[in-house]
Amino acid sequence: MHLSRAQLNRKLVKLLGCSALKLIMDYRFFTAKRLLRETDAPVKEISARCGFSRHGAFCRSFVLEFSCSPSHFRNLNRRSYNAASLTWRIPLHETDMLLLQQMVAEKTWLNKLFATVLARIEDSFSSEQLAAAAGLSICTLNRKLKELFNVTPQRLVRDIKLQYACELLSCSNETIAGIAYEAGFFDPAHFCRCFKTVIGSTPSDYKAFNPVAPVTQLKKILVNQNGK
Repeated sequence: MHLSRAQLNRKLVKLLGCSALKLIMDYRFFTAKRLLRETDAPVKEISARCGFSRHGAFCRSFVLEFSCSPSHFRNLNRRSYNAASLTWRIPLHETDMLLLQQMVAEKTWLNKLFATVLARIEDSFSSEQLAAAAGLSICTLNRKLKELFNVTPQRLVRDIKLQYACELLSCSNETIAGIAYEAGFFDPAHFCRCFKTVIGSTPSDYKAFNPVAPVTQLKKILVNQNGK
């Protein structure tokens, strides 16, 4: 980063409210929780994959952070992620993301649809374009989205843009208008109205009271599933 340690920590605290060490540890624990839920890998292997050189240190840190051991956390949180347990709502939280990730990996047409919208999130899409991206007819796309999420294609696009805006608001110093444009809304006033209707708060209030989330979270989880 071409900064001294003090400068780096000062900038991170100002931007994110935490030090570099805390940011790294939070990401390691986030990854560890995901691996404990989704895989059968031994805890020792997970600790190594998350950057801990000593298994014992990982377990002690995990207990201090979550008040339970990694094995106990796995037993409490292990579940079968299936489409029936996903209720479509914005913003998408951690569990919703995991469920959506599985669905996108299993359904090629859904993968293509999300990948197209996220790759061109600043664009507007007609029903014909969305159906072509998914490789389906318009009627089939409408039916499949109704069965999965009870939404229309156009509402799905709007919600994906709002989710991306939520992630931007959580970790960007960009203005509300700038975030609106980056998330694919051509009118900041329209963006604010949509945001309040769907999220239940104004973009400014959401930015002030919501924790930091990776701005690339949605794209990371969904776009890289292509071809699976």
